[in-house]
Amino acid sequence: AYLVRMLEQNYLGDINILLRKQDFKWRQTVFEFKDGEIENLIDIGMRSTWPKLAQIKNAALISKTLDRILEDLNREGLNEPGRSIHHIYS
Repeated sequence: AYLVRMLEQNYLGDINILLRKQDFKWRQTVFEFKDGEIENLIDIGMRSTWPKLAQIKNAALISKTLDRILEDLNREGLNEPGRSIHHIYS
């Protein structure tokens, strides 16, 4: 049951950096890590992330800007008489 719940989870977010197939070991999702495996995964993550830092920065800025715009629109919609929430959220 634990494994099924874990596999059914959605891990996608604004920015996704996924392991390559050859770096992924199913055993690591269920059992304890062997010596050096955590350090190896950290190294793999850094090698995957560093070339994409500019892309990550841009995506984060865009996401923050869109969040701010939606909050402003929602606030404006709540202040209009006769409207309880902005149309974007309904």
